[in-house]
Amino acid sequence: MEKSHPFKATLWILFVIVMTFLGMELATRSHHYLKFGILQPLHEQAVFYDARVLEYSKKTGKPAPPTVESYSDEMIIFSGGSVAYGFGSPRESSPSKKIAFHMGSKVFDMSFPGKSLKQELEDLGKLKLFNKRVVLLSGFNDIYGIQTLNDLQNARKKIFSAVSFLQYSLFFQKSFQRLFLWHARREWNFAQICEGIRAQLKQLERTQKKLKFNFFLQPIISPEKILAGSESRILRRYAASFKEGLFERRKQLEFLLKEFRWIEIVDLQQAFEGSSQELFIDICHLNQKGNSLLASEIAQKIKPIRKTN
Repeated sequence: MEKSHPFKATLWILFVIVMTFLGMELATRSHHYLKFGILQPLHEQAVFYDARVLEYSKKTGKPAPPTVESYSDEMIIFSGGSVAYGFGSPRESSPSKKIAFHMGSKVFDMSFPGKSLKQELEDLGKLKLFNKRVVLLSGFNDIYGIQTLNDLQNARKKIFSAVSFLQYSLFFQKSFQRLFLWHARREWNFAQICEGIRAQLKQLERTQKKLKFNFFLQPIISPEKILAGSESRILRRYAASFKEGLFERRKQLEFLLKEFRWIEIVDLQQAFEGSSQELFIDICHLNQKGNSLLASEIAQKIKPIRKTN
């Protein structure tokens, strides 16, 4: 009876592993293409955002926001995460552009995907906010339990520094996304996040004068909305998030903000729930119609407030 050769057995095991990985990669790419009709762009944000959101952003070609150092005394300062940045809309329809048009004033746009509210407040603390109008469209990343984009990028860099070829695998990208968000949710402490936001707001109170903040609570797709198009499917996909108390945490954030009298709070949820148009492309990101409604609502709300100050 012929003995099996250890080297041949090792080669066979490696062959099975490689073929299994290639099979999973092919299946992932095929499923992705059939589901979305586009090929996943493989770059830093690919593991964080829905493919359709990335495709919208890719078509609009939005540049990175200006740095804090480039601030040149604009009267309106706008900040937020990916929705404020304008994912899903052409550059000319992004919220900051619409606000600038409605207000007839230049807007310094500090929004960027993945930013948490605490990060935004830290950045705002580096500016001179005396007699300026600060407009925040924020809060979702905090109540949904998403780690910031920087945290995600740092985690990926650690892995890719050792095995850089994996960044070209859509199967690995999607697997990494799920593992990262699962781990982030386990480590996530909303009470601790709220304390960090409260501390940062108190720091602004101590260091800045005549603060004038408009805080717009970001709209989220909900069972109360008049659903259209693919919104029914999106709602089913995120059903677990609503059961986990998403809107309860949103209300807690609103109560926290009400502790500070210099913050004018506007909840945009009702304006979106009352629309019969298709506005969402996932739980929070908006299509062009949604972004247009968002920008118009914000501009209409801040215009009278600015006149009275």
